[in-house]
Amino acid sequence: MSTKGHRGVRVFLTGATGFIGKVVLQELMRRRRELGVERVYLLIRPRRRLSATARFEQSVAKSRCFSLL
Repeated sequence: MSTKGHRGVRVFLTGATGFIGKVVLQELMRRRRELGVERVYLLIRPRRRLSATARFEQSVAKSRCFSLL
């Protein structure tokens, strides 16, 4: 993927609480400079008694794949 002239890219990602979503998010964050990613927006739905923020904190932020970021 060529990003010449594409600085400030914004990405809208759904499914970030799933396995593949976490991997995609981790790669976007790890390669953000190379890809010119300025911001990543996540769509996370609340589930049962957990808010979207709580789901992010419990399912995504604590995932092992983000331990090096």
